[in-house]
Amino acid sequence: MGQAGSLSGDRGRVTVVLLGHHVEGIAKEYSAHGAQRVLWVDHPQLASYRADLFTTLISDLIQEHQPAVFLVGASDLVKSWPQDRQATRSRLVAQIASLWIG
Repeated sequence: MGQAGSLSGDRGRVTVVLLGHHVEGIAKEYSAHGAQRVLWVDHPQLASYRADLFTTLISDLIQEHQPAVFLVGASDLVKSWPQDRQATRSRLVAQIASLWIG
């Protein structure tokens, strides 16, 4: 959370997207650690990762909230996302190892 806050500076706010089942406690932890906003979806179908469902929900959240930049940490899960991300209409930066904004 600290790095995200440093990157956003005074230009924006840090928002966390959290998908899963029984994640209210995790959402509260993100808030306690500096997230200015947590967008979370809690549903039994989200207990296990499904690329199609997670991609649809994330795309919907991006379209609704229109972030300037959407950062995704490097993970095997992200590699399973569809390559065509035009539907998000956001600048998606995936597979982040490190990033500096000057």
